[in-house]
Amino acid sequence: MDASVMYVVRFWVDPTGHEQVFSWLDGGHCSEVIAQPGFRFVKRVKLDQKSEDGWDSYFMLYGLESHQALEDYFGNKELAEKFNLERAPFVQYLRMERSWGSVESTLTH
Repeated sequence: MDASVMYVVRFWVDPTGHEQVFSWLDGGHCSEVIAQPGFRFVKRVKLDQKSEDGWDSYFMLYGLESHQALEDYFGNKELAEKFNLERAPFVQYLRMERSWGSVESTLTH
């Protein structure tokens, strides 16, 4: 799983909305994102630390082949609108922040 660009979506889920959020993520959203040109993989990590208000913490790590692939994804307004509409019924149970950058170094054992 090699990629030169990483896109990180850190998110928090209200425990009362867990089923709705993960039904959406696992029911097609993640597959649809990873199917976009230039995406290589996605990993979801459940963090041990909860937010101060008790929400569960996670992050998704997407590997991409280039910054251009990520820019193309961000520029896909039709897809963004689709995802916004799909998230609308449970948006009150989900907080997100996004970051991205180039891989500078990799160590393996």
